[in-house]
Amino acid sequence: MKEMKRLLTISLLTATVSCFGQIWPYSGNNWSNPEFVDRFMGSYGFETSREPKITSEEAELFQQVATAAEISLEEAVRIIQEGIGPESSAALHYTLANLHLQLGNAERAKISYRAAIKAFPNFMRAYKNLGLALIQEGNYEEARGFLIKAVELGDGSGNTYGLLAFCYLNTGDLDSALDAYSIAGVLMPDNKDWKVGKAHALLQTGQYRSAVSAFENLISMD
Repeated sequence: MKEMKRLLTISLLTATVSCFGQIWPYSGNNWSNPEFVDRFMGSYGFETSREPKITSEEAELFQQVATAAEISLEEAVRIIQEGIGPESSAALHYTLANLHLQLGNAERAKISYRAAIKAFPNFMRAYKNLGLALIQEGNYEEARGFLIKAVELGDGSGNTYGLLAFCYLNTGDLDSALDAYSIAGVLMPDNKDWKVGKAHALLQTGQYRSAVSAFENLISMD
């Protein structure tokens, strides 16, 4: 009877995972969050191999965008679109892409992320966020390539590895998914999405004992 209950738990959770809508935390990255604005403004203060630098004029434009975005993201988009020109830095295109992504305009976001990468080919965060935009529309194979590029450029965050694992899971590369989920789990041990994804990958690869243990841990959490 106990074994039957365990198998029933697995089947129920498998059904849940199959329709599980992955939503990654983006709420902290909005223009009403002072910490986000400070991080964003400060992130372009130095020229590095992975981040574009901005001019003093662009810094003033960013401040206008941040102020407008607290009231209306649409107004912030209008301001930055008017400020972008042929010589604009990749940072402006990246910011416009982020605003589009927050407004749910994934197609426009992708165009602006690609423009940012064209203007600054080593723009690590642009690769990562383009991958996120592609994930949101279900294009996991293309998203995987951009996330790998972000990792190659030095992005070692748990969130990026988790997103990459999710792409591997959805493209059928289960061994790579398990590897990436393991890294994401080490870096973000409290992230439930990565735990669910890893449990699902274990189940699909036939590692049933490990899958049972993973699902039981999830049940104990919730």
